[in-house]
Parts: sequence; C-alpha cells; structure tokens
Amino acid sequence: ASTGTAVGNSGTIIRRGALITWDANITVFDNCSGTGTLTFGLAPSATDGLDATLGEAERPPVPPAGVFDARFILPVTPPVPSFKDYRRDTVTAAVWRMTFQPGSCGYPITFTWNPSSFPANATITLRDEITGTIVNVNMKTQSSYTLTNSGIASLRIVYTRGFSSSVLVNQGWNMISVPLQAQDMRKTVLFPSATSPAYGYNNGYFIADTLFVGKAYWLKFNSVATITIVGAPISPPTIAVRTGWNMIGPLDFNARVGGITSTPPGIIQTPFYGYNNGYNVADTLKVGKGYWVKVSQNGTLHLSTTLAKSGEATPPSFDNWLKVEIEDNTGAKMFLYLAKSDEMKSSYELPPVAPAGVFDVRFSSNTNVEELGQGRHELQLSSAMYPVQLRAVNLNGWVLNIRDGVSGSLLNERLDEGKPVKILQNLGRLVLYESNAQREIPTSFDLSQNFPNPFNPTTVIKFALPHNMTVKLTVYNLLGEKVTELVNNSYEAGYHQVEFNGEEYASGMYLYKMEAGEFVRVKKMIILK
Repeated sequence: ASTGTAVGNSGTIIRRGALITWDANITVFDNCSGTGTLTFGLAPSATDGLDATLGEAERPPVPPAGVFDARFILPVTPPVPSFKDYRRDTVTAAVWRMTFQPGSCGYPITFTWNPSSFPANATITLRDEITGTIVNVNMKTQSSYTLTNSGIASLRIVYTRGFSSSVLVNQGWNMISVPLQAQDMRKTVLFPSATSPAYGYNNGYFIADTLFVGKAYWLKFNSVATITIVGAPISPPTIAVRTGWNMIGPLDFNARVGGITSTPPGIIQTPFYGYNNGYNVADTLKVGKGYWVKVSQNGTLHLSTTLAKSGEATPPSFDNWLKVEIEDNTGAKMFLYLAKSDEMKSSYELPPVAPAGVFDVRFSSNTNVEELGQGRHELQLSSAMYPVQLRAVNLNGWVLNIRDGVSGSLLNERLDEGKPVKILQNLGRLVLYESNAQREIPTSFDLSQNFPNPFNPTTVIKFALPHNMTVKLTVYNLLGEKVTELVNNSYEAGYHQVEFNGEEYASGMYLYKMEAGEFVRVKKMIILK
C-alpha cells in the first residue's frame, strides 16, 4: 500500500517509502480501447533488476496476438517484463526498452507523456530499435507520438544527462562541428547517419575517428537532418589554432566574427569562410557549422557572445564587382570576381580544396578575386557534376570569353550580361579572357557545326549575325521531313547558341537548317545512342 508522497530536502520525491530522483509516465493507446501506463525514472536505490520497493513487479507472458499489451523489458538475463522500470540515479545515460502489441483494431498506436516530468539538465528521446532514425522524437519538446508503422513493435526511451545542442546538416557535403563535449566523441556515435568518413585538416586532410570540440570536419549526408548532441559546454570559449589554414567550429553559441579576438593579437589573416554548396564569407559562426580561417602563427581564438561593436570589421562586399556564377548539375554554386586594383583590400585567398566529391571553383591563384584588366584568368574546377552553367553579371562594358584550357577549340563562348553558357563535358580547367573593347559584332552570317557531334542526348548549335535578324532553325531527318523547329525568333547582332535535346529521337543522321533573311545554311549531325 502507498505510504503517501512528500518532497525531501534534496528535492527528490518520496514514494512508497523509497526515494525517487525523478520519474514519468508514458501512456500507450491502440486504435480501439486498449490502454496502459508505464512508469520510468531514476532512483538512488534502483538496480537493473526488479526493485520491489520501487513498485517494480514481474508481469505474466505477453497475451495472444489481438490482445492489447504494453510493458518495459528490464535489462537483465533472462529479460524481465515490468510496468515500471527505475535505474540508478548516478548513471549519465540509460535506455528503457518498451514493447507493445495492439488489440484487434491494430495500428496506429499513440504514446503520450508530460514533458514537465523530465529533469532540466537531460535529453530524453523516443527512438526505434532498428536505426534510431525511423522514430526519433525529442520527448522534452513534444507530448505525444503516433506510430503508424506496423513493423515496429518496440521502442527505446533514451536518457542522457547533460546539455543538448542541435546540429543542422544539409543533403550532400557539410562542414560541421561538435558544439559540446559528449560522453562518446566518436564520429560513428555522434553522426551515425553520415555516409562518408569525417575529414579533418592539419596541413592536409586526414580521416578522424574521434572528433573534438572547436574543430570542424567534412561529412556527407543523404538527406537534411537535425542531430542532437548532448554533453558539457567548453569553458572558457577559446579555440587553439595552428599556423596556416584551420577548420574550426563555434562551440555551443553563435559567435559574431566582429567580436573574435586572438592571442597573440592580429594573427587572423583571412575572412571566416563557411560552406553551403560553395564557400561564402561569414559574419557569424553558427552552432554546429564549420569554418575556415587562416592565421599567421600558432595561437588562440577567443569567441564572444556579445554583438559586434560599431567600427568592427565586417565581411567584404562584392556586390558591385564583375561576377561570374558557376553552377553544376546538382545546384552547387560558387562565385568568382574581377575587381579594379584600388578596390581590392586583401589577398582573397581561398581555403584548401575540399575532399574529392565536394564542388569547388577558384582561380589558379587560389583566390576567388583577381584584378580586372589582366586579360587572362585561369579557372580550376573540382568535383563538378556536368553540365556546368556559367553566367556573368556587372560587366559594365567589359567583354568576357570563356575557353577550354587546352586549345580553345572545345569551348569558346562569349559571356553576355546575365545569359547562361552551358558546358556539357568535363573540361576541368577553363580560361576566362576579358577586354574593355566595345562588344564585338560578327562581320558575316555563320552557322557552326554542332558540338558535341555525335551526341546523346544534347548538343549545342551556334550561329552568328552581323545585324539584328529573325532566325529560323529547323531539324530534318534524311527523308527531308521536319523533326522539330528549334527557334523562330528575332535576335540581336552577335553570337548565339541553341541547345537541341535528341532524347526522344532515334539514332541516326539528321540535318539542321538555319534561315536568316537571304542567308540559308544546312549542316549534318548524328544522334548516337
């Protein structure tokens, strides 16, 4: 019989004459009228087995299918079922295993609880036993969960004592950091859904099995996810750095770049670069993200939670510079800039090229900014998924041409303001030519041979106009039958290109015909599947 309830001096709750540090009820409902309430928590005298003084008692075997049942399975050998399960309150982590079966109405099964029953300095999640990702519910921010997957007949309640912080990851490659000192810092424990090793950096990439707070790592994921890290904050909020490039993370709070200082003073040489489908200059280091920074000597970075003061350095603005946008077929995008010498205030050196598989574009000078007026700029592409699209803005009278880095015979295109140029094949190295001449106008009509040829399924057809003209471009088969009309529009004088997709057409030879006023030209092309 119960002896009543009272609160002791230590804040623990006294029930049945025993001390309970904390406990909570989880109520289970099936789709009919089946219901049951299970109790779990921590107590100073608890063991993994049956604790009669805490109300734990062995239950009979599970009833036949079609009869509702819910129970905890105590972690002893052989396993023991009970409606209550307490663990010793000295543990920093615990797992309660709950099994259930619905009545005759079957699934869904609903679980409810009171989040205010849980201690403040702990993380408590409801998870499936298969991967821990099919069901992954933060029980402190939700009060119920409905399970519709009839293949799941058991769940785990996972308790971890300490503070928690969320790490947001994107699909694909991420630069991430661990904001808290967890009990187990292995990559496989912290980020079990990652599909790549964790790559750290120390004058070169290495595979890290154990991760460290304050450091950052490259990791790849198949989908967007929010990952909860439980552990202790690092104090004081400092990060050790070594001469050269460092991958760092901002601990458990967002840190303003303008408030970061160093010991020795003045060792920070570059902006802080984050990554989101390409490098970007950060004004705030965000929890769980990773950043590059270069320093002139070994030292320490000091992070501040205060807002930036007036007069503090802000990330450079490239908004008005000549910009070339490079985007690959996955949507990953990076930007390169050309600026006048009096506008360039630093070296604009980029961090090291990321591990294989991470899209990267930079000038061969290892920067994302070069001086306008040099005439020639070499571009290096890494891990791009083709086709790749280039687009230039803010030309302001400058003329840009993009060519392949070998002979210019594979690619030779003009980058007009805002108009995309598509590169269909992997060239790896490109050369950007710039001049301040007036926009070049062809002196005669021309229809170029399509490229590539043969092709499957797309090719590009280029033509030149010495003056404004209506152009009709038509594709025929060898019988002279019209297959499709690619364009029939007015164009300004200049160089133009049209893409033809032959995916729905059979292999073989075709003709394409250009008509522009009195100019008529026909060329052959081959679809080869």
